[in-house]
Amino acid sequence: MEIENRPITIEFDRQAKKDLNRLMLDKYEVVSLVVKMGERLLWLKSGEKFKIIDKEQWIGVVGYVNAISDDIVIDITAIVDGDNIYFSRGMKLFKLQDVVKWPA
Repeated sequence: MEIENRPITIEFDRQAKKDLNRLMLDKYEVVSLVVKMGERLLWLKSGEKFKIIDKEQWIGVVGYVNAISDDIVIDITAIVDGDNIYFSRGMKLFKLQDVVKWPA
């Protein structure tokens, strides 16, 4: 895959592969989420982490960018069920669906 003529490779570490199996997801479902970032992937610095939360699939994806010269490798490190995503506000924790108002 390429974005603005820069080669992009997406890899899954051991934990992410386990997460795919546990959540019964196909790796292409996760790859499609990363691809949606488009040129924003190029804005990330090597070693920088990113997180994506998908409303339709109700999952969260964690990864980081590893840039080697002009090649960019996206390493997916974890995939979590949306029910296990929490936000902290002060001394309280809130589930994702209680905090985020999704657009229609």
